[in-house]
Amino acid sequence: MYPQNVGHALEGLAAGVFRGARLQADVVLATFLTLVADSAGFSFFREDRICDLLGLRPEEFRAGRARLIAAGKIRFVRRCGLATQGYYQVVVR
Repeated sequence: MYPQNVGHALEGLAAGVFRGARLQADVVLATFLTLVADSAGFSFFREDRICDLLGLRPEEFRAGRARLIAAGKIRFVRRCGLATQGYYQVVVR
């Protein structure tokens, strides 16, 4: 994401996710995805790599991802069918 968009994206996430976050995993994951996203909000990190980088257990990661998706803050698109890997898009409104 370009520098001018990072602040805007973090403000949007802070307005919804950070105040309503129940677990640190939500905040950490949302921040990470925002910082590594390209100019359209997309990032292509694998689940296992994100867990390694952020120190999250897979179940923490999946629960945080599910909460962020349910809150409309990120999208996750599977590469194919039931695959666990895919790409993420940070949703800035």
